[in-house]
Amino acid sequence: MIRADEGGEGITMDETRKRVLILGGKLARRLPIAELLGQYFDVDRFETLDEAMEALRRRDYHGVFSDVGDFLPLERAMVSQQSSMVLNTVGEGVCIVDRQGVCVWSNHKMRTFSPKLFQKVKQICCQAASLFNAQVSGAAVSGSGAGPRSKKFSIQADDDRYFEMITSPVINEAGQVRQVVAVVWDATSGRLLQQKIDAIDAAGRELSKLESDSVAKLSPNSRLNLLRDKIIHYCRELLHFDHFAIRLLDRRTCKLELVIAEGLPPEAMDIDLYAQPEGNGISGYVAATGRSYICHDTEKDPRYVLGMEHCMSSLTVPLRQHDKVVGVFNIESERVGAFNEDDRQFSEIFGRYVAMALNILDLLVVERYTTSGRLADSVVQKMADCLFIFSICAFLVLCSLDFCLL
Repeated sequence: MIRADEGGEGITMDETRKRVLILGGKLARRLPIAELLGQYFDVDRFETLDEAMEALRRRDYHGVFSDVGDFLPLERAMVSQQSSMVLNTVGEGVCIVDRQGVCVWSNHKMRTFSPKLFQKVKQICCQAASLFNAQVSGAAVSGSGAGPRSKKFSIQADDDRYFEMITSPVINEAGQVRQVVAVVWDATSGRLLQQKIDAIDAAGRELSKLESDSVAKLSPNSRLNLLRDKIIHYCRELLHFDHFAIRLLDRRTCKLELVIAEGLPPEAMDIDLYAQPEGNGISGYVAATGRSYICHDTEKDPRYVLGMEHCMSSLTVPLRQHDKVVGVFNIESERVGAFNEDDRQFSEIFGRYVAMALNILDLLVVERYTTSGRLADSVVQKMADCLFIFSICAFLVLCSLDFCLL
């Protein structure tokens, strides 16, 4: 039996000799197949299936010749080999583990994991097999016919790396879980990203704690200084930003008023910027469009205006309150390309809390002003009442004097 490659024109003489593989069988031993095919092809002949498979792994063939009885096992072996090749090229670790915890097959990626991690994977596969068997038994008793579902696990390695793992059962004809297939991948970057987002979320809630009794007793300037200190602390310790400015939008004039700045020279803080897409730097563009902006190289970006000395890149995100832009958060760095999409996401999340805190601070100032006005009105009213009583008393005294004179 000959299986030629797709697009072949049959056995014809060609200027370029193609190579075929012959798996020795009854027909190949009885007839001069190798000699006949050798007139048209380069021929490699092997007597066993293992030898043929090893040759197929080493090089490419344009055709395979074998007896009909030998071709099906060879075809299955070739498919299995191709499947293994595919699984060896994926970026996740894949393995098959039996119910006793013995790994019967694993791909190249799985074999690169540490022995401790590999051992944890096999232990989890044993646990998953027990769970899958329980599900199969429960489905058989209830008659629901629902098979076991894949299960997901998380693994923390000794080197502070995190891995995710999905297990699926291999069920035999008797309906029993015979093996467990596991797919494992490194989830460290995603886990660290989530941890940082959680930390930023916690820091943002701390920024918004301006309504407590201890803070409410402070003057507006003291509250602003307290908020400024918190923002600077979290920017440095959590976001690792050392040079930044926060400007709030004055809707009457569209001017971006500087309220908090750190690590910037005085000449950069004295610049007047307005919420306009052109002629007002990156901050004006972000305030006008509501879109974040990463400047990878300030020397090549015409929108960039004066900032910190030797600034080479910047990140600017809008401050939003109820989907309205209320200001901008601008960060600068001395390195080219210092900011990426993760920094943009972190800054946008943190910026929402900054906008919320500044809005609460503004409301507290208004409330204090309103309360002070009410107190003033009360004092004036009491003073007026006292003056009225004093006037009546003075009138009575004068009347009594006049009566005595008469």
